[in-house]
Amino acid sequence: MCSSDLIKRRQTGQEDTTQSEAKKAAQEILNENAKKVSPMAENLRTYVTIGESLPQDVKDILKEGNVYLNKIRGFNDIIPDTEHFSDQLYTLEATVLSIFKHVKEDPESVGELRRFMSYYLPTTEKLLQSYVDLYHQNGDLSNIKNSKQEIEDALDVINDAFEKMLNQLYQDKSWDISSDISVMKTMMKQDALI
Repeated sequence: MCSSDLIKRRQTGQEDTTQSEAKKAAQEILNENAKKVSPMAENLRTYVTIGESLPQDVKDILKEGNVYLNKIRGFNDIIPDTEHFSDQLYTLEATVLSIFKHVKEDPESVGELRRFMSYYLPTTEKLLQSYVDLYHQNGDLSNIKNSKQEIEDALDVINDAFEKMLNQLYQDKSWDISSDISVMKTMMKQDALI
């Protein structure tokens, strides 16, 4: 709106209506974008069900985990499946889901997720939001291309790191299994069973 139109509206008392209409329109745009990236509560998918018998700290992490998983899916829904980035997001979603499923199965492992929940996931979310913002920019600017490529490369690193974290969570269980098998074999030998 040009300044002469604004002056005319002020003189005729239409300015308040125009500003409130502009605020409403801006809020509607923000709400639509929020729905795309951060699904509303009624659209949230439950990836990991939360059992009543779980400790409260585990329940809290699983609730937060479901929110992050919905955000990852929301970002992926915005990116066409033909894009390499979409494949990376499917991998990310699957790995993060596996991490939370492990925590549900082994609530004692929740302590190993402190940095994951307080830094890695929020920073990953921020990078994904940046990618989506850049994806919707018009133009073929080299800065946009470079930034998107940096985020894609970073997502490969993130996926590798999260997979390594998942392996570490299961490593303790593997050691316990190996130890149990070794003890059982020793006892069977002593009892002349093998």
